[in-house]
Amino acid sequence: MKNKIFKILFVIIFSGLSIIIVSFSEICIKNAKEGLIFCSAVLIPSLFPIMICVSVITAILNNIKMPFFDKMGKFFFGLSDKETLIFILSLFSGYPVGAKMINSAYLRGEISEKNARIMQCYSVNAGAGFVISAVGYGVYGSLEIGIILFVSQVLSSITLAIVLRNFTEKENKKSFLGCEKNIGEIFCTAVTDCSKSMMTICGFTVFFFCANGLLYQIKSLDFIAYLLEISWAVKGVKNIYFTAFLLGFSGISVWLQVIAVSKDAGVNIKRFCLSRLFCGMLSGFICFCLIRIFSVVAPAISRNGEITFNITTSNISLTVALFVMIAVLIFSLESKNNGGNLRDDLLQ
Repeated sequence: MKNKIFKILFVIIFSGLSIIIVSFSEICIKNAKEGLIFCSAVLIPSLFPIMICVSVITAILNNIKMPFFDKMGKFFFGLSDKETLIFILSLFSGYPVGAKMINSAYLRGEISEKNARIMQCYSVNAGAGFVISAVGYGVYGSLEIGIILFVSQVLSSITLAIVLRNFTEKENKKSFLGCEKNIGEIFCTAVTDCSKSMMTICGFTVFFFCANGLLYQIKSLDFIAYLLEISWAVKGVKNIYFTAFLLGFSGISVWLQVIAVSKDAGVNIKRFCLSRLFCGMLSGFICFCLIRIFSVVAPAISRNGEITFNITTSNISLTVALFVMIAVLIFSLESKNNGGNLRDDLLQ
């Protein structure tokens, strides 16, 4: 009965939303374009290569024992070596890459369901490039502010990981004996899986750009827009400490992305929401302390209230990375059969 009521409620909500979108189509089209530009100019270039890299790294290290990570992880976080590696990578890779790595490790049998759901609480972090460059320099005109925001987020996640260490399973219930895969197969599988996840992430981003554009027109509800989509929120926030809170909180859009990429391991919704709120508040507090300690001038108002999205780039490292990936793909094809189906030939 309760489930039926929720379904009816959501039908009413989305029916009303459809009417609003049609009524304010001009605003929706404008914000959808902004969302698509953000995806193509910021989200995909900064997130997609990282997703592939961390997927390849975790797959290669799948059957390799890492004593250092094992000892450090068990002592500080109550995690195994594989779990610790995933957590460390999640601190720098951006949302929701951490959640995707956890779900993939769960499917490989490296993480139990209980540990996967606990790790989701503190393995959801904004990428270093987005926080330092886009937010720190792009919004506040200061790399120092960007570094402080990033460090605040990292320290809040590490603190939460230490707090939750006693709730993890010290030994996973699932065991896994993986088969050896060549680098070409690992890379092609990573590209395929990450492409699907990237489409999901971009879909959420564009939708919430539209929703925020509509909410921003209603002055009494514009504050809700700041809690929905983090990339929208940071360009309009006029307080450095609230920005730190939002980066830790991550936003409803990111929450739904985490749920989407964690469909196999599942998400403890109540615990996850509370952890995001905790990380947000702790990140804001740590940011306040760091600014006072290092005497950094924190502007109360952002430099221009906008994050500049450039469609093109002259970064030579991106060009080199592209050629390296193409070379890996070409060499991997030597061991493949030509069966006429490109996808099957690549993934066999």
